[in-house]
Amino acid sequence: MNTDLSKLNEFIQEFFEKKEFQVAADKLGDEYRITANPRQFHGILDSIVITINGNSNDFTVKMTTETKSRSYVMLGNLLSFLGFGFLAIKGHQSEENLEKLEKGLRIFLAEKVSLASHVAS
Repeated sequence: MNTDLSKLNEFIQEFFEKKEFQVAADKLGDEYRITANPRQFHGILDSIVITINGNSNDFTVKMTTETKSRSYVMLGNLLSFLGFGFLAIKGHQSEENLEKLEKGLRIFLAEKVSLASHVAS
């Protein structure tokens, strides 16, 4: 495939910057790491970490998140009898927004991997 991973890293940073996330990027050895912190209007509770591992012909792109959304759901369900059910709702909304973002990122990556491959050629 001969994909330029540094270019792919830049594309992913731009994806989150255009969506107005606070973005920080690092390169640790062969791994690129992008941390995207949402703002309140995103409706996402968790920070997002994207890692790119491997080499230009064999690599993975992985998205991980914190567990704040899941914690809100569990805590809200547990304490709903005390009036804290809104926490579960907020957690579910955050999970839904994360799923939408991940789907958009997958579509974006499908386009950009081929573009990054052409750059490396």
